[in-house]
Amino acid sequence: MDKRYEKILEPGLIGNVHIRNRTIWPAMIRNYANLDGSVNKKTIDHFAERSKGGAGLIITGAACISREGRSFPNQLAIDRDEMIVGLANLAEAIKAYGAAACIQLHHTGRQTSSENTGLPVVAPSAIASPGLPVPKELTTEECQALVEAYAQAARRAVIAGFDAVELHAAHGYLVSQFLSPRTNKRTDKYGGDLNGRMTFLMETIRRIREVIGSRIGLIVRLNSEDYLPGGIPFEEGKATAIAVAETGLVDALQISGGTYEQAALNPIPGDSATCMLVPRAHFMRNVAEIKKAVNIPILCSNAMTPELAEEFLEKGELDFVGFGRSMFADSELVNKLRKGQREDIRPCIRCNEFCIGKESITGVRCTVNPECGHEDEGPLRKATPPKRVIIIGGGVAGMEAARVATLRGHKVSLYEKSDKLGGHLHEASVPTFKADLGEIKNWLLRQMDRLHIDVHLNEEFTSDCCRNDKPDTIIVATGSNPLKPHIPGIDGKNVIAGIDLLLGKAEVGENVIVAGGGAVGCETAIWLSEQGKNVTVVEMMPEVVSDSPVTRATVLEMLKRAGVKLSTDTKITAFDEKGISALDKNRNPVRIEGDSIVLAMGMVPNSSLYNSVKDLADDVYVIGDAIHPRRVGDAIHSAYRIASII
Repeated sequence: MDKRYEKILEPGLIGNVHIRNRTIWPAMIRNYANLDGSVNKKTIDHFAERSKGGAGLIITGAACISREGRSFPNQLAIDRDEMIVGLANLAEAIKAYGAAACIQLHHTGRQTSSENTGLPVVAPSAIASPGLPVPKELTTEECQALVEAYAQAARRAVIAGFDAVELHAAHGYLVSQFLSPRTNKRTDKYGGDLNGRMTFLMETIRRIREVIGSRIGLIVRLNSEDYLPGGIPFEEGKATAIAVAETGLVDALQISGGTYEQAALNPIPGDSATCMLVPRAHFMRNVAEIKKAVNIPILCSNAMTPELAEEFLEKGELDFVGFGRSMFADSELVNKLRKGQREDIRPCIRCNEFCIGKESITGVRCTVNPECGHEDEGPLRKATPPKRVIIIGGGVAGMEAARVATLRGHKVSLYEKSDKLGGHLHEASVPTFKADLGEIKNWLLRQMDRLHIDVHLNEEFTSDCCRNDKPDTIIVATGSNPLKPHIPGIDGKNVIAGIDLLLGKAEVGENVIVAGGGAVGCETAIWLSEQGKNVTVVEMMPEVVSDSPVTRATVLEMLKRAGVKLSTDTKITAFDEKGISALDKNRNPVRIEGDSIVLAMGMVPNSSLYNSVKDLADDVYVIGDAIHPRRVGDAIHSAYRIASII
């Protein structure tokens, strides 16, 4: 056992449930189930893989306890007895590899639509979630019926063989809606002051415990606060946690925070699924205060690293630590910690693009781990026979292709014309709030060394590279270059490529214009503002950050806090030494002054090499940005797909 992570790897108890270590894989909606909510092979294999990987407690994501409480069409269900057989197979698969199995009981309340449920949306009060329909206010009798629905779902969990159930009372879902003064305006016993608003929660806890007895554990997930005006303040979140613990009926609390409404209106600090722009473990101040006030185990999942987890466990501020998205990125996280292979853990970069941004469309995926969500397809297959593979370009796509092809047994050579691997990840990870991108770059670099891949730096690929050993396959991963449109003055001395600026190859003055309001341009503007520069972002479209819907709200808030000025609907017509000339949306002339101009107007594929190599091997592929510049995950997935079939 790695002594650096002694506390993480120490066994523990939740009620009568033995947990082999202090790690949990917390509940997250995967959207993998069949349309009727039943369990399928994809779901079973996905969870079983994390049990194989060493997780201590696995909490299956949000199983709806009543049809009108569904969040997504393919959400797991525990709302009727027909689901029990599939759920039993799921629990059995998790426990077979040593993890304890828990299922989360969930009702979305107002955070859904009739398109998902086929039924009217219901909530404690007729207050709509932003962008969703006004819900029907539950009658007192309907509230009591839902308490029983939670209890019957718990009964099914017992029959299915789960070790524990978790009641989801956080993140603005139904129970949280009862607790929040913002969403609960009721005048019956379920409303009023905090004690009244806790009634639904307390009745549900009591009824669940009546049904499950002492056989299995009961966990309650609560918000420490909503971070939202009129929502649950920390004082009430703490008081609720204390009241729940004092019932003597609950075995552990999982403490979280934020709601979907909050994430849209005030994305900093955000909910438990923080993006890379937000500090890690920001709930811990609240969690530590709650931990002091209760006498049952506390769980928290909040963008933890193994080092943070060990620190909080050692200080006694936590009892169990969740590695949510981190186990999407690497299912073997716990095993690697145990074996002393910390540096081999594939890092979650907290981009939220594939796991949260696409969960309602494709089900959960992972930017850095293309196997996530495809566990039912099995592991990589060895190539028969192995081939001679040449990869041209050492950016993220080229390195991933080299890694996967080597794992399959191919003999790989990688050519990179610059003096280092990593491509655009170098400049992309320069701002401190984008440092997570540097982690995946460093991980890929370590894989190149670990797998002893034949890397040729400072060597531009030519046909001579094939002279001694004709390749069977060539993969072109030459990436992309900054777009440089034909605008008068663009070659001026004060016009600087954003890449050159971030890499320290150029400097700017005090008043900076960033030409381009996509995610890259806006993040560069924030970085410059942090250095004391006066920054204006100029964007020809009506909105900035439109290319990054998952993190857009957070970036907009950061721009606001940084004091960055935005000029949208503004088309640049000329650059000069004193700034830019442009046209507004009505084609009226606009003048913006600045002593330096930073270009962030997009990227174009660098695919020109393809024509010169297409006849040098039987199979030639183009991957990553060389096809079309997109995000890191698109490059990694593109590379993985090709390398897994050659």
